[in-house]
Amino acid sequence: MTKIKGTIIMLLLFCSSISFAQSKSELKEYALRDTKITSQATLKIDFDTVLNYILIQVY
Repeated sequence: MTKIKGTIIMLLLFCSSISFAQSKSELKEYALRDTKITSQATLKIDFDTVLNYILIQVY
């Protein structure tokens, strides 16, 4: 019984991760947006903004 429950849970996790996947075009849009913001902040010498977009945020 435990093996069946484990299989069902893994299947549900797999299906839910597929439903939240992003398309390649969305990822390109986000990358381009972040690049523009970072480059403008670099030109304005606003390093707080640069670090917010470059470093990974840990919650």
